[in-house]
Amino acid sequence: MFASRVTLNDIARATGLSRSGVSRALRNDPRVPAATCERVQAIARKLGYRPDPELSAALRLLRERKAGRYVETLAFLSWHEDRIERAGNLYTRRLFHGARTHAEALGYRLEEYWAREPGMTPRRLQSVLVNRGVRGVLAGPVADEDSRTFAFAWERFSVVAATAAFPDVTMHRARPRNFENSRLALAEAHALGYRRIGLMLDDYVNERSAHAIRSAYLDYQYTRAGLPRLPVLELRGLGPDPGPESARAPEAEPEYKRFAAWRLKHRPDVILASRVVFYEWLRRARLRVPAEVGFISLEGVNEGQAFSHIDQHPDRVGAAGIDLLIAVLNHNTRGVPGEALMVTVAGAWAPGASTRRQPPHGAASSTRRSRAALPVFPEQQPE
Repeated sequence: MFASRVTLNDIARATGLSRSGVSRALRNDPRVPAATCERVQAIARKLGYRPDPELSAALRLLRERKAGRYVETLAFLSWHEDRIERAGNLYTRRLFHGARTHAEALGYRLEEYWAREPGMTPRRLQSVLVNRGVRGVLAGPVADEDSRTFAFAWERFSVVAATAAFPDVTMHRARPRNFENSRLALAEAHALGYRRIGLMLDDYVNERSAHAIRSAYLDYQYTRAGLPRLPVLELRGLGPDPGPESARAPEAEPEYKRFAAWRLKHRPDVILASRVVFYEWLRRARLRVPAEVGFISLEGVNEGQAFSHIDQHPDRVGAAGIDLLIAVLNHNTRGVPGEALMVTVAGAWAPGASTRRQPPHGAASSTRRSRAALPVFPEQQPE
């Protein structure tokens, strides 16, 4: 015999509340005092109550349909100074589009708010959101230095960060799967026949990935017999969002010289790069790609670029952020969580013109003699 399922009516009888009052208390409804919610939830646990997720989802869908499908408006915090600047950032643009499309499919509206537009302050932004009845916030990608100085009242909202920023604030997050994505790039390079696989990794990305890229690289080297173990070229001072001019700036000269010395000493036949702008240094060194060295971007590419890369699927990261945010809203929790959840999204290999299949090991001498006839990667200026 199976034990009968504990219902809301059972909890109502045990607590002396109405069925609707119990339902609200179990959902942490703000109209119910916190002490009452805790008491009801404690009694529910003692009785062995388990919510039925399928029934809850069906009831929620029914409520949405009765209300014309629209549920509520969510906020997406953009950290670009204006729409033109954001439009030039393909990753953020794809992330917002994926988040908005998924939100609309679930009956929500996602509106973009510009945290750095002229005259906007954290206090004013908070006031705008509160006055418009916004409860849920999805924070888009932002530089660490900007996030540390953004004194926002996170405790007033349900928040998910689609970024590694705000390192000093505990947040639910949706992010790319950096370790697995890096392992995928390494496996694809190996499958193409590359053996001397090098990694150019700047300190900013290294910190933001929680050292996952470097860990994946070292792990792959040590678990693949016969692969030379090239040291990681760790670079400094490029900042959060470097363009081609950053790689050519005078202050980058010491790092370029370190790259040149590393390449000459270790002779990688393919380079995995944490930044697509590192291609500028290969051009400066007059390396022909892919004839002399392959190039793989771990951060994706900009429009018009044909590099082999890992597509981090920022649209899916945005959609995952929306799913997590709605779950937090449905539980009626606000502010900094005691235990943060993280949803990670797997990327995909995107082959391009900057890599090619290598000849069998031992055929390098014939390859060198025929280099003049090999195709050269077209000149580009990464945006």
